[in-house]
Amino acid sequence: MLNPDYYQILLDKYSVKSDCHKTALLTTGIIWQNYLRQNIHFNFPKIDCVYEKTVNRLYKKLSNVIFRSYADFPPFGNNDKVKRIGGTSKEIFIVRKIENNYAFLVNTKDDSFEMLIAYDNLLKKYLPIKQNATEKTLLKYKDYFSKINELGFLPTYFSKKIVLITTKTMWDKLDKKNNIPSIYLPNTKEENQTTLKSISALEDCIAYVTPKYEVSYEQVLRKGKVIDTIMVCNTDENSIPQIIQDQTTYKFKLIVLTNDYEPQRDNGLIFWDWKKEEIELIEKL
Repeated sequence: MLNPDYYQILLDKYSVKSDCHKTALLTTGIIWQNYLRQNIHFNFPKIDCVYEKTVNRLYKKLSNVIFRSYADFPPFGNNDKVKRIGGTSKEIFIVRKIENNYAFLVNTKDDSFEMLIAYDNLLKKYLPIKQNATEKTLLKYKDYFSKINELGFLPTYFSKKIVLITTKTMWDKLDKKNNIPSIYLPNTKEENQTTLKSISALEDCIAYVTPKYEVSYEQVLRKGKVIDTIMVCNTDENSIPQIIQDQTTYKFKLIVLTNDYEPQRDNGLIFWDWKKEEIELIEKL
């Protein structure tokens, strides 16, 4: 017999004040207060909506951490292409050279037009891009993080990332993906996919998404990119022992979310297996 008072205490402890998706909010709250100290595994028994809501909430919260704490200066260099923030599609320039803390910009529409700009202003007013981008696309990114951006410029490079080990289907369901610079790295051994970017004009990202840990190990960790958190989302669970072993070397944090009736349990993770009856009760409280 389930005790409603116990679950109400949990909801109050983690400040869950909502009429719906309470289990996803509660799970996110529990993970958020504990994942810095220990590896955590939560399972949802084939309740897709709760699982997907939890993945999306953690994806957004972890992305905010990366944006706030690990923004890096863009590596402006000679011949890089830059776009003025808030400018028109014609205001795209090539950095002809940088010296003495000044940059010389050449308009891509008229190679004879040059502009001298202080490096600090270049940092604040221009974005490095790899191809032409619509202002709407870049404004979505800028506006999404505007409430937490205290840097004085819009960062497009990050010294740490998050990695989601999940399916291509879940990549397609990521909420606010078009606002958060994310890159999908396919498992080329199994997929006829190329690398996908949520914001194609940006070179770097906040989040990598891939269906196999092996892909992130080869293309991210072994290439010297620093990972803050890996979140395994209901796929490639057989790699979890190897992921835990690699933590010693690469110092990332680990969250596991599954959506199974009989989830695999691994040593080295605190395990919480939601029951269908618990979730139904929590949503009614």
